[in-house]
Amino acid sequence: MTMPNPVLLILTVGTGTAGRDSFIAEGLRKTVELIDPRRYWLVPSDSPLSIDVADFIREHFSENFAPWSDTEPYHRIGEPDLLLDCRSAVRRVIERVRGELAKGERLIVNPTSGTKQMSAGATIAALDEGVGELVFTVGERADGVVKTGTERLETFDASGYFAEKNFAAACDLFRIGAFEPAASLLASGNRFPADASLCRCLHEWERLDYQAALERAKDTPHPLLEPLLPTLRRLVDESSKPWPSAHVVADLLRSARHLVVIRDFESAVSRACKGLEMGLRLDFNRRTKLHEPYPADRFLALPELKEPLRSRVAAKQRGRALFIGQRDLAEVLAVLGSQLGAGYIGNAGEGVRRAVEIRNILTHQLRSVTLDEAQQAISNISVLLQPLNLPAPVAFPRELSIPTSLQ
Repeated sequence: MTMPNPVLLILTVGTGTAGRDSFIAEGLRKTVELIDPRRYWLVPSDSPLSIDVADFIREHFSENFAPWSDTEPYHRIGEPDLLLDCRSAVRRVIERVRGELAKGERLIVNPTSGTKQMSAGATIAALDEGVGELVFTVGERADGVVKTGTERLETFDASGYFAEKNFAAACDLFRIGAFEPAASLLASGNRFPADASLCRCLHEWERLDYQAALERAKDTPHPLLEPLLPTLRRLVDESSKPWPSAHVVADLLRSARHLVVIRDFESAVSRACKGLEMGLRLDFNRRTKLHEPYPADRFLALPELKEPLRSRVAAKQRGRALFIGQRDLAEVLAVLGSQLGAGYIGNAGEGVRRAVEIRNILTHQLRSVTLDEAQQAISNISVLLQPLNLPAPVAFPRELSIPTSLQ
């Protein structure tokens, strides 16, 4: 005795309407025989004729027939002419049957029999539920129906359909910069590995984990990454150094603008303020060759540093090092002749100081940020940092190319 296929089958059942050369009930019986499932479920309508056909099939294959419940052999479609009712009924059966799938088994839906609404509803239900295999009973036709004895199976592999849907949704997410959820969709089924790696690279980049981004870029080469790689490699190299980097500062401001695009205004303000802080450190490093943690002896020996600023800065000394905040560093820069330092502490820096105040409130309290506040913060900080002559940041791609397989 041959073992049944590792298949669970759901079969819609019509009323048995037939032509001169056709007997629908026999055709459906043949369908079950051809598929030879381990277990199968029948989904007739409430019509007595439909139930008679289901009973005919069940009598021929009683051993592997799966009843709907202890009292009802079938989950029936109440309104076989209503598409939504058909779809809902078949979805419910799919949900039940999926829980009985054993390892290595496939779930097949055959929506051939029934009203057009039953077939369409069952097909939509299968696609809604991610059933990857639809099987249709076909054969020679007479009077619009398959002639008995000519039945054969035609399989529709829905994986391409799902891939197309996933790719379209991923493109929408990619367009707004939601790279991680886009990567998850693209990785499903392993149909688009290069695009998934691209998205994960950009996601890690947005997290400022430049090394992880570079590793992702190495996973699967992508043409859209090629023009970005020199900048990414530079960011990996320069972010590992103890002194501040102009490229990192520029990338922080780029990232802040990206966070506004995806409407994460709170993170956008925090990211812009991080760029401000690193910009001030960069300016100080260019003027003094000092970087954090600042050596206290060399910092306090700066000839431009006068009282009471010198004493206030000296109070930040921890051992041999100094750790000072933005405001104090800006004042030190101002006495060193820095346009950034003077701008920060002067009237023109009011908008910048307001952004820092918002960032501080976000750190310690519950506070939301408006779109206008985020945009103003980024704009004011960008203007203040203009004297640094920062390099132009890279522009992330915003469109994925449609693969040849989907064209």
